[in-house]
Amino acid sequence: MCPSGVDRYFEQDRAVLVLDTDSNDALNIFCVCTKLDQIAQLNEDLSTGKLKSDLEQILTTREVLQPLGIAGVKLDIEVNQDDLDAAGKELP
Repeated sequence: MCPSGVDRYFEQDRAVLVLDTDSNDALNIFCVCTKLDQIAQLNEDLSTGKLKSDLEQILTTREVLQPLGIAGVKLDIEVNQDDLDAAGKELP
């Protein structure tokens, strides 16, 4: 189950469509970028740590942690750079 704040962050704050989420062993978020500037911003936010910081703020709230019965989360962000590069080549 993906916390609603994560969907809201990507769709409203980043203007990126969340295609799917998977949370069996890890939280996986699959997004669709429709503009080159979305990809550029994602790359920049990855390199500066802003994306990780934003997601940590969403995922470490009491509303998220308490129902799961956990005290915190360890967040590692992994992005398939080949997919980002390919998307960048396909967009105008």
